Amino acid sequence: MCRHSVNGARVDRSGVWITPNMHAICRMLKPQSLHEVWSTLPCANFLRLLDSAGIHFGEHAMKLRTVYLKVSDMEKSATFWERLLGHEPLKRSEKWTEFMIGANRLGLLLNDFGDEIKGSNAVPVFEFEENSLHEFVRRATENGASIVMDGLKIESMKSIVLSTPDGHEFELCMCHN
Repeated sequence: MCRHSVNGARVDRSGVWITPNMHAICRMLKPQSLHEVWSTLPCANFLRLLDSAGIHFGEHAMKLRTVYLKVSDMEKSATFWERLLGHEPLKRSEKWTEFMIGANRLGLLLNDFGDEIKGSNAVPVFEFEENSLHEFVRRATENGASIVMDGLKIESMKSIVLSTPDGHEFELCMCHN
């Protein structure tokens, strides 16, 4: 377990961030099968912190605002994510589309500046209760996602990795404790 502190915030033995001004913010997400790997990485828990209230460094606050994907066809990609998420985007234009997911944003940026799109090595993970997960998998595949790796029946994994029509991988998983 990472035993670091930032401005008085620390990770306790159960993997919960404790700050002087707030109660436990969130549980760190670590797959059980990778526990040994995670525990050897300095600040791995800090890097996986999903604190919508932000981390405070002195007088400055930091939080994850947006993760965006470069897409080759805005209309096709925006439609895919709108159908998958089940709601309209917060913003939509020819070059930028943005969805709210909790306190965070998922953005789509039209790649009209010449970069070759190859997917991404970053994989966003969406966590669900078990009864909602299967509906999301069905909705994703009906809208053009392809299954990259199905680990839903593997007890230590309980997740599925899919790929969007643009080749971006994303993972849908059951809630972890």
